[in-house]
Amino acid sequence: MLADIYLALGRLEDARTFLSEETAFAERISQVMQATGTLHQKRSAMSGYLQIRDRTAQIGLLGNPAPEIDLRMWLVGNPVTVADLRGRVVMLEFWATWCKPCQEMFPKLTSLHDQESKNGLEILAITRHYMAYGGTLEARNEELNLIRKTVGEHGVTFRVAVADDERLQSTYGANGLPTVVLIDRKGIVRYAGPGGEDPAFAKTLTKYLSAHD
Repeated sequence: MLADIYLALGRLEDARTFLSEETAFAERISQVMQATGTLHQKRSAMSGYLQIRDRTAQIGLLGNPAPEIDLRMWLVGNPVTVADLRGRVVMLEFWATWCKPCQEMFPKLTSLHDQESKNGLEILAITRHYMAYGGTLEARNEELNLIRKTVGEHGVTFRVAVADDERLQSTYGANGLPTVVLIDRKGIVRYAGPGGEDPAFAKTLTKYLSAHD
């Protein structure tokens, strides 16, 4: 929360410094709990550490060129990279089939895509294997079918891709779901967070859709 206050005040470096220190502290606490705590304490400490670590990664992206995406499996739309989409405002939406808020966001994304694609908005919905990660080929195919079913049920027309593993999510601090990343027309990350009802998300999206240089 304090980091987000710093962001609202335009103090990006203060937010980064604060979160860096908090991440190191949370990691130490988690290590202690893994060695000495109860099962509940271990889970709680690890969850807290991962949340802070992800937010640190997100804020570290702001104002910097977006890391390239290397996605080989596209369920909707042709394969693209961040570089291919230069000149458009790119919205990366990280999601999963088991994430209820992610399911609720599909109709909103479809509406947003219909309204703003003509103004330069490009939405990329990115997921990966979770239940079958590291599992058998049969299990992976079953989960892939579930992903396809979910996309089909929502009538998704914007691009949807399945990442090979968790590396892209880690790069974008997107282990907590849903996570949204906005990239401006020059390929610079301008927002990373929960998206949805976050006022900062709506404000940033409007700002960079209106900017055409």
